[in-house]
Amino acid sequence: MKKAYFLLYMFLLVLVALCGCAKQKMEITGKQIIAIGESITLEVKVSSNEPIVWRSSNKEVATVSKGVVTGVSAGDATIYASCGKENASIKIKVNGEQKQTEETDPYQEQALELISKMSLEQKVGELFILSVEGELSSSVKRQIKNFHIGNLILIPDKSLSYQGLVELVNDAQSQIIANNKMPGFIFNVKDESNYKLLNSLATIPTSITILASDDEANAYKAANILGNELRNFGFTATLNPNMLLTDESENSYLYDPDVVTRFTGKEVDGYTYAGVMSVACTFPGTGEARWDTTPNNGKSMDALKREDLVPFLSAFEAGLDALMVSNVIFTVFDNTYPATLSYPVVTTMLREELGYQGLALSYYLDSDLIVREYRDGDENVAVLAINAGIDMLTYHSTSYIEEDYNAVLNAVKSGVIEEARIDEALLRIILRKNKYDLLDDNHYMPVWNAAEYDVSNDNQMYKEIVKASISLLNGEIPELDKTKKILVASQIHDGSLGIEVESEEENSFAYYLYLKLVSEGYTSVSWVTYDPNDRWEMQEIANSSEEYDQVIFAISNLDWRRRLYFADNCILVSLSVPIDVNRIQGAICYISAYGHEKENIDAFIDCLLYDAPINDRREVQEEDN
Repeated sequence: MKKAYFLLYMFLLVLVALCGCAKQKMEITGKQIIAIGESITLEVKVSSNEPIVWRSSNKEVATVSKGVVTGVSAGDATIYASCGKENASIKIKVNGEQKQTEETDPYQEQALELISKMSLEQKVGELFILSVEGELSSSVKRQIKNFHIGNLILIPDKSLSYQGLVELVNDAQSQIIANNKMPGFIFNVKDESNYKLLNSLATIPTSITILASDDEANAYKAANILGNELRNFGFTATLNPNMLLTDESENSYLYDPDVVTRFTGKEVDGYTYAGVMSVACTFPGTGEARWDTTPNNGKSMDALKREDLVPFLSAFEAGLDALMVSNVIFTVFDNTYPATLSYPVVTTMLREELGYQGLALSYYLDSDLIVREYRDGDENVAVLAINAGIDMLTYHSTSYIEEDYNAVLNAVKSGVIEEARIDEALLRIILRKNKYDLLDDNHYMPVWNAAEYDVSNDNQMYKEIVKASISLLNGEIPELDKTKKILVASQIHDGSLGIEVESEEENSFAYYLYLKLVSEGYTSVSWVTYDPNDRWEMQEIANSSEEYDQVIFAISNLDWRRRLYFADNCILVSLSVPIDVNRIQGAICYISAYGHEKENIDAFIDCLLYDAPINDRREVQEEDN
């Protein structure tokens, strides 16, 4: 019996201890009525040791930084604080005479009047950007109607005719206008490889091709070509340029901040002068992000300003209209959420410290990372993004549109999102729609003669840029002997090389070059294709190199773990981002064509067979290695 009483006694002691240690609810205290220009410091009680994130519902009335609230103009604002998953808020009233308003966009009064006429449902829908691939299906049209979707990323079937693309864009705008107060931004997004809006339109050189041409004016020319095509067919914005410092994408200008700044600045100008809004991707960069479960970057603000932020800061000074925010976690500023959901990154860093007032687009809120790591949380990711300071919510598909639309709508109705925050985002959107001439006289529509668009000058410009980009990265270009045994190898091309073929394998660099060599009198030439994902098939070709006098091996990529061994007779050709040549043993020279389009291959052949000028980048390559 004594043992039973002892156990009960111990149980009660533990229970009392647990109750005494119950988690304290987060609370904000402090003065709630202040004057314009006055600053006060709020106190916060919180059980977590994580950093506290502050934000104001209306920065035009009151700002907050590290708990210090400053009155800006007469009115009411709610100050929010969050610490990990805990949060609290306090109402602040600012009294006093209104400040003189600063010079604003002359269209602002009309924009505010337009906002006043919109229903809450229309306001929320205007913040969404939905991606549509191919035709507008009945389900997409229902979502545009039911959720007042205000903007689309349109990815057309490249086999469409000019008239077919005109009709698609017209249909998209008609669906948006039927359910909203204004036309939508129709966004374009470039592929990773050499890009065409349609198969019958011009090929747009990759960023790395433009960089290899050694002329930043080509960045303007290429962007202006694409921009004019886009605007003629009714597209009004593009998710370009890529401002990341990286060497892993064909659509990058590599990793020198000054070089990336110069070339992306010209690219933005090219789109802007074509009447297309440029969206710089992705703020504030990725830098040395570790891509484990969640990508994270530990750089300080000073380090970011020396490197990743350099292109963005230059673009801000030039008046950049829009950017997309990264999905990387910048741990110095916020170790809980990725940048696109982070108030410290989007508002504290981007808006307040860097002074950027353009549009901020979220990273795709249905991306694998966001879905896997954040969609099961207590707070909806679209609500988090808007409260972080994001103006437009971007999606790959329709999967989460209904969920997120209703979450944002209900958050505004319940006060979790201040309607002033929605109006702030809307004002930025509408002012830029006016700037790019979407709001008057049907200027958002494709031009009347888009179905007769002349592509000849655009194609010629592409050829000139490509010819200027072909580069010798290593070794010496050998003379080819027409009587020697030559093997040409490549993967199968996924586009068209403009030649008649009888099999899938013939649609390849290997077969294309084989035909050229035969026509030039080479008598012992063979060709073969390989699967770039099959390392053994690639090595088998390398092993067979002993049977030939020379091997011309074209490669688009090579996993960093792989190495290939040739018999010291390989002419290596890069048709994409140049790889580390040290992973190819037996290469007597390494030439980069920076693309696998017909024009790139023709330019390479001119250098190989006809002594056309070629950029000598051997010293740069050796220094980099």
